Amino acid sequence: MSNVGNKIMFAPNHAIADTGATSIFIMEGTDVANKRIASSPLTINLANGTQVRSTHVCDIYIPGLPVMLKGHIVPSLNVASLIGIRPLCKAGCVVTFDDNKCDVIYDNKVILRGYKNNSTDLWTLPIPPPLPSHVRQDNANLEPQLTIASFAHSVRTRANAVKFAHQSLCNPRISSLLKAVRKGFLKGCPNLSESLILRYLNPSPATSKGHMRRPRQGIRSTRPKINKTDAINSPPCPVAQPLPPVLPLFNNRPNPHIFVDDDEGASGANIFCFGAFADRTSGIVYHDLTGSFPFMSYDGSVCFFVLYHYESNAILATPIAGLDDVSIFEAYKKYFEELTQKGYKPKLNVMDNQATKHIKKYLTEQECKLQVVEPHNHRVNAAERAIQTFKAAFIAALATTDSDFPLQLWDRLTPQVQTTLNMLRTSRIDPTKSAYEILYGPYDWNRYPLAPLGCKAVVYEDGDTRGSWASRGVDAFYLGPALDHYRCNHYYIPETRAYRISGSAELFPQHCQLPTLTPHQHLRALTDELTADTDRANQTLTGRRLLTLLSRRIDTLLHPPSQTTPRR
Repeated sequence: MSNVGNKIMFAPNHAIADTGATSIFIMEGTDVANKRIASSPLTINLANGTQVRSTHVCDIYIPGLPVMLKGHIVPSLNVASLIGIRPLCKAGCVVTFDDNKCDVIYDNKVILRGYKNNSTDLWTLPIPPPLPSHVRQDNANLEPQLTIASFAHSVRTRANAVKFAHQSLCNPRISSLLKAVRKGFLKGCPNLSESLILRYLNPSPATSKGHMRRPRQGIRSTRPKINKTDAINSPPCPVAQPLPPVLPLFNNRPNPHIFVDDDEGASGANIFCFGAFADRTSGIVYHDLTGSFPFMSYDGSVCFFVLYHYESNAILATPIAGLDDVSIFEAYKKYFEELTQKGYKPKLNVMDNQATKHIKKYLTEQECKLQVVEPHNHRVNAAERAIQTFKAAFIAALATTDSDFPLQLWDRLTPQVQTTLNMLRTSRIDPTKSAYEILYGPYDWNRYPLAPLGCKAVVYEDGDTRGSWASRGVDAFYLGPALDHYRCNHYYIPETRAYRISGSAELFPQHCQLPTLTPHQHLRALTDELTADTDRANQTLTGRRLLTLLSRRIDTLLHPPSQTTPRR
């Protein structure tokens, strides 16, 4: 720098470190890299109030900084170039000033240093010279041009694993699934955790097909809001008073979670099941009977018998072969004995006139009181809510069955739907456990692995039963786990129109991919993909910095710092 005729002159390769500049402004004639016409020229306000415009832009490369900064060439600058502190800090740098020098620090290293000029009391920073052509070509992909699509295999594998688990649980709402995971109800379930659900699980159309409800009125009302002052001055008009609650058993609903909150207030039309409620404390049982299922099953079942146990919050379901009194009574007796065995014997049965004669005789023998409600009074019968919940779960499970799956096998899907539904429901006996665990204990995921219901499968044919040149497997459909066997499932064989239990089969789900990779195989796939990405990332400064951070992290995992025991 020199002072000639009271005119301050700076060296062309130095610039003033300006804390008030928002960008880097370069004088015309400075040696810069990749000079090009500015597509969007800047208008700069100078300290004296005048405005100047930039004409070109260039690249400013600072060794040690992983990003390429942009400089704006302003021909009207005739004193010195300006390096704004703001773009340096925005790039992750720390700029320090003292009485003699100015340091630009990145990653705890000084990457640029300038000194204070005593004659002007201004700090200056050197403008780095342009890179040689061969080095400039190697760094042509610096940010923001760097774009790498990494770990596509990881996302695809994890997403399909979570999707497979979601379909195996009969496509519940994501909110219900998260509640169950956070409460620990699905402990041990493979490929399901809160982080995996939030990151990889997308809303499923099957869930909407089973759980969708009409939106409530008034959510997005277009009616103008009434001013409170106008309402006060307006003459009073009669207001309809709400009817008192009909069911005193659930007065004021002290527990809002008594029913499934996701479907609160939904309609109860077109329900193809039979419902009952049980309360251990008061011993009251409610039950009702509705229409038949649209399809008769191969086994002759036409509708469901669903029992809702209030205290455990469990919904138990079984198909019944008809609407006659004997079929209803046999299903009712089955669950009455099961509840009695578990210590929840009913004391009062509230019902309509379905199978009244048989059930009344049986309840008399069991010393259980009977109360018959008036016809068509659904408010007294408390079975409607449980019926809707089970129906929603069952329809959601049907939505992900294979397109060739025979719907006449619907009754064979009931056990897995019931199991997965109760896994997501909180018990009132112990809120830290699910309804399934209260009645049956913790679910053994190793012994009874689950898969999407109704998916195609190929079941192995034993060599003693097939021909020498026959196919090694036969087509089948998955129907759920076989609870009396270890790691075996129920299958339906269309060729023979028979059911089979097998532990040697391969699944081919239509709506998701089968997660066949073991944790070690998954890590190997990630390692191969990471190796390919590192070759591309090593060509850029940002990539090399990321590889350094990754190397440090891996070294920390393989060689954790030793913890020395403090001396007493």
